[in-house]
Amino acid sequence: MSAEKNKSGFLKGIRTEFSKITWPKAKEIMNSTLVVLVSIAVFSVVIKLLDTLYGFLLSFTV
Repeated sequence: MSAEKNKSGFLKGIRTEFSKITWPKAKEIMNSTLVVLVSIAVFSVVIKLLDTLYGFLLSFTV
């Protein structure tokens, strides 16, 4: 009997905790996605420029 009571209390606790969650709105998700995509693009360009620069500088040593 105690195990059944513990399961019931556990499931009620989960339901209570889920009711406390504040889910992001669609606009917040879109803004966050845009920030991530722009950040990836900027870092990709920076890494490509550094790679090109290092390759150019390395060509003088070979």
